[in-house]
Amino acid sequence: MSAHPFKPDTDLEPIDLSETYTLLHASGEVEKVVGGKRFWDTPRPVQDRIGQSWLLSEHHYLKDWDEWVMHPACDELFYLLSGSMDIILDTGTQNNVISLNANDLATIPRSVWHTIKLHSPCHVLNISRELDTKHRKKR
Repeated sequence: MSAHPFKPDTDLEPIDLSETYTLLHASGEVEKVVGGKRFWDTPRPVQDRIGQSWLLSEHHYLKDWDEWVMHPACDELFYLLSGSMDIILDTGTQNNVISLNANDLATIPRSVWHTIKLHSPCHVLNISRELDTKHRKKR
């Protein structure tokens, strides 16, 4: 595999992780990709390529999610930078709740549907693989 060419004009510039997500490739390379709401508008082949690597993303939540999300390719990490929230896990037979406050880390198991309920605005760092991520509306 060829070495990642150093690009001083872009590699040394800080990024806003809520607008530019970061892929952590198995090779050890790091790649910047479009983030925020634009992430889900990227073409499916690009999303499939992105889904092969770990995605580091940052989110500012002001309201509860209106959907459930499930990642069949991996566990997901939620690191709460600020705020307070519950992550609700749908295990099929019941809902389990993980309560998070600032500086708490939670692991969401692979293939478990989950959503969030806020107690205050939240700032979250997520690490996941987005390959075949599923979404469903809340009932």
